Amino acid sequence: MAHTFSALRPAANREGSRRERRPTEKVQQQVDERAQAESLRKEKEVQKTAKLRRQQVLDSEDEGHESDEETNRPQTTFSTHTVASKPSQAREKALKERSSHVPFDNINNTMTDRGRSIDRQNVSRNRSSSAASSNRDSTPSLSSRKRHASSSPIRSAKEPKSASNQPRAADYDELTQEYIYRAILLYRVLLSGDLAFPTHAQETQAAIDVWAQVCSEFSLKFPLTPRIAKLITNRGSQLRGELKTKAASLVEVFYDFETGHNRKILKKNRDKAEYLKEDNRYIYKVHDEDITKCQGLYQSKLIQKIVNAMWFKDKEDEGVIFFEDFSPFPIPALALVLTVIDCCLDEWITGVKTQINFSSKLYRDTYNAHLKDIEQFEKYTKDHSSQVLESICTKLHNRGRFNAGARPASELDNRTVHPAAFAAAIQEYDDDPNTDTDGEGGPSDEE
Repeated sequence: MAHTFSALRPAANREGSRRERRPTEKVQQQVDERAQAESLRKEKEVQKTAKLRRQQVLDSEDEGHESDEETNRPQTTFSTHTVASKPSQAREKALKERSSHVPFDNINNTMTDRGRSIDRQNVSRNRSSSAASSNRDSTPSLSSRKRHASSSPIRSAKEPKSASNQPRAADYDELTQEYIYRAILLYRVLLSGDLAFPTHAQETQAAIDVWAQVCSEFSLKFPLTPRIAKLITNRGSQLRGELKTKAASLVEVFYDFETGHNRKILKKNRDKAEYLKEDNRYIYKVHDEDITKCQGLYQSKLIQKIVNAMWFKDKEDEGVIFFEDFSPFPIPALALVLTVIDCCLDEWITGVKTQINFSSKLYRDTYNAHLKDIEQFEKYTKDHSSQVLESICTKLHNRGRFNAGARPASELDNRTVHPAAFAAAIQEYDDDPNTDTDGEGGPSDEE
């Protein structure tokens, strides 16, 4: 038997030598990783080659002459501000890929930072209405101001050569940053007025309007790009966040909310928040269990404190600079202040302060309700020949200016020479017999 096994062993060895040994799992993983790395390397080489080819096309187009058809084709963001040079077909395609200067017709396809597009019918109406933007301001809260373009030569702004994924003002040169900051400031004024909680289409139109105004003020010749538009519209949520931060601390101190987890403290905070939110008691100066006995409608001292902190912090704040837009204090801004108070009270409704975002989704309806109530109150007072609401808004503005350390509105006349002096100067000139020859023989003895 032993002999039989020894005879069979060599045959088994020969059969095993003919079999292929399978790679282990570790070896197979290493092979796959090397194949994947090689695939990525080839893909990067293809992308690099394509990039070099695009650059060569751009360089060749820059050296050549552009066709008459491309030169004569209009490309403007606003009908009153044209772009001096027109790119050729190849360069225009490359510029679109880089999200650079985008024609107005394509703004619906490029400005989709929130995943939404603008209604083409609205864009067509906006295009037709922008033709008159050089003669009048199309924004409601800025309509009372007349802007005139200076007599200086047309200026230009520049898109950054290399920019981060998220648009930043720091990506641009200092001159372009000045234009962008001016547009942002005008946009913030709009948000304090009729656009406290704008829709995406309203945000886009507002950005177009304020950029057109900046172009008029600075004699600027530069289209609104998606990156600049996003820089402007992003300030909407930032303004509401700033207002919420300032109001939250004022509400906590004004109504004496307490921190802690004691049951008595929790119950006290909860009862107080519910009491103030019931029938909107926080909009009154004097509260009472009977809502009909509450006094001082829209005259709560908390309202003035929030107005001072947000718009009248110092002489350079928006409420002081944009006098015509904040005198008297805008009714939409008053509704926005009441809405943020409501949001701050919601944070204490459980007894413990809980962070709640002051977002358009949560508080647009509350804002609209407050705005409707104020407008009804305004109509009611006018029907009864009263100016209560106008007086309230005027006081909010005047007290805000006082808090900022600015001069009262009644002293804003900057003239230092009385008009009567002008008439006297003209009369003196006409009565002088030597008017036509005065100065021809050099200085006289009287001089």
